[in-house]
Order: sequence, then C-alpha cells, then structure tokens
Amino acid sequence: MKKILYHFSRFFVGWVFVFSGFVKAVDPMGTAIKFSDYFNYAFNLSGLTPLSLPLSLIMCAVELSVGILLVLNLLPKISTWTSVLLMLVFTPLTFYLAVANPVSDCGCFGDAITLSNWQTFWKNIVIDFFIVFLVLWNKDFPAKLDLKIRQISSTVLVLLVFGFELYNYSYLPIIDFRPYKVGNNIPEMMTIPEDAEQDIYETTFIYKNSDTKEEKEFTQENYPWDDSTWVWVETKSKLIKQGFVPPIHNFELVDLDGNDNTDYILSKPDTTILVVTYTLEEMNSKNIIKVRTFVDSFKLARPNTEVFCLTSSDNDAISNLVNDYDLFSWTFCKIDEVTSKTIIRSNPGLVLLKEGTIIDKIHYHSLTDKRLKHLLEN
Repeated sequence: MKKILYHFSRFFVGWVFVFSGFVKAVDPMGTAIKFSDYFNYAFNLSGLTPLSLPLSLIMCAVELSVGILLVLNLLPKISTWTSVLLMLVFTPLTFYLAVANPVSDCGCFGDAITLSNWQTFWKNIVIDFFIVFLVLWNKDFPAKLDLKIRQISSTVLVLLVFGFELYNYSYLPIIDFRPYKVGNNIPEMMTIPEDAEQDIYETTFIYKNSDTKEEKEFTQENYPWDDSTWVWVETKSKLIKQGFVPPIHNFELVDLDGNDNTDYILSKPDTTILVVTYTLEEMNSKNIIKVRTFVDSFKLARPNTEVFCLTSSDNDAISNLVNDYDLFSWTFCKIDEVTSKTIIRSNPGLVLLKEGTIIDKIHYHSLTDKRLKHLLEN
C-alpha cells in the first residue's frame, strides 16, 4: 500500500507540474503579463515589472523540469524538495489571491484552463497533500538508474526545457490557447447566443426617512411602496453572477478620425493585413523596416490587400512613425494594449485575415522570403 501511494503521489504531482509548466512554457510572454498584473495590481510593486519576463522564463522552466524529473524519477530528492519549495510559495500566494481577489485568474494553467482564485487554492491544497507522501518516503524508493546517467539526463532535460520556452518566446507559441488563434473566425468568437446565460444583479434601494433622517437599505421585496415618510436616495446594483462572455469581446478598430473600421475589416473578402504593435515606443526600428518590406512585397503580388496598423500609442508617435518610414498607405487604428498582446505575442507582428477568419500569424523573426512565398502560394 505504501509503495502504491508513493508512486501515485509522484505521478500525480509530477503530471500536474508537467501540464502546468508546459502550458506556461509554451507562452512565456503570457506568464510575464500575469507577473506584471501581480506587481501592478496585487502587490503594488510596479517597480518590479521589468523582472516579469525573466521570472516567467525561470518559473516555467523550473516547474516543467521538476514535473518531468518526478515522473521519470531521475532525481527524486531534488525534485521532491524543489516541489515543496514551489508549493510553499504557491499555496499562501493563491490563498491571498482568493481572499483579496486583486486579479481574477492567477494564471496557473496559462490560457489553457481558467480557474477561479479559490479553485486554484484548493487545487494547491490537494497537491500539498500528496507532496507529504513524497517527502516522507522518497528515501524508501530510490531511483534505479546510475547516478551519473541521471545527472546527465537531468541536465540535458533542463537545457531542452529552456530552449523550448525561448523558442516560443522568440517566435510564436507552438500551441495557441487564445481566442485569436489561426483558423478562428473573429465575428463568430464575438457572437453571444440567444439562449446565453445573462448577468444576475442584486438591486438595493437607499431610502431616507424624512422624519428621523435615517438612511436604510431596502430590496425589491421590502422597500416602502406606500410609506411617504421614506424618500428615495439612490439605487445600487451589484453583480452576483456573471453571464456568458464571448471569447472575444473587446475587438474594436477605430481609426485616428474616429471611424469604426471593425465591421469593414472583418467582412472583407480579400486578404487584410493587421500590423499589431503594442506600443511604438517599445518597437525596434529594424523590425518595422522588416515588416514594411514584407508587407510591400505581399501587396505587390496582391494589390487588393489593405493594411491596418493596430497600436495603443498616441497620435504624435503614430505621426512620427508614418513620416519616418513612409507608411502613408497604412490605416492606423487604436487598440487596447492588453488586447494587442492577446492577439499576437510579437511587437510588431502580422495577422492575416480573410472574411474575419485568421489565416496566419507571423512573428517579426519569421518575416522571410520563404514565408512570403508560402503565403502567396496558398
């Protein structure tokens, strides 16, 4: 029984870490964004925001590596105690997030699975329960392979994990868990079904007694219909349960003149190129030259192509970019910075649309002649 419980615990904890680490390592920028949310909204430590990406890369690699080491039983002592250290951080952190609720989702499973803060906390309690058996009995079930082989294998494993997440960061995630993945139709992802669950609100009424000057809260069931001594002051509505929210619900493309181009862009039968840049100030000038060259070559082969640049930068920054790089043929639209980072993990990056369907997404590192030829042939 002891042996079964130990190995079940090892596999359970290991596979949870593998899954959690993998879905974050496949999109390290997403985890960096979540770290930024922690620093800015949960702990009021905005000065640590520049550390978001390094911390994301380290945490994703450690979590995924520890999970694989546990599953393969390569370094049981090291992997067990590292998992203990991780949970000593994760468990109190998620308890605080559950109580204070500064962010709606801790991001423990990246964008693959969204859990509430309380669900995440109880998930960690279950993991803690099984880790106890690993701590108590890992000496009783040593690894069977030679130590040197296990050390070399573990080193190679960790290097591969780091290489994997650096690849996903330097290009695009090999698996896209976000609603803007290739093949999705944006209008369909914005649609709310007729039978969708609606938001549920609790309405309360504040009345003031004209005789006693007392203010009192009433509900719809007990507020004073016929008592003229109570005078209405205000009505409050509190969201009790959120209804259906479409996967894409904040996609609006308004140009610099205030014109909403959203429907026009999403209904065009010809290929439309969206050049997405979070902020122009953070963009490398060499990359915008690569984008312009690539886009010009595409338009030369397909003259009906229109180009829209989506950014959260102000009008002065946009004007400077247009003049510096001769981008007068592009239409610039304002977009929320968070939305732009959700659309594509590249600054700048290209999104190709046809009748609202995303047909391709390209990181600036992938703007090659080979990629251009492939696009034009398909």
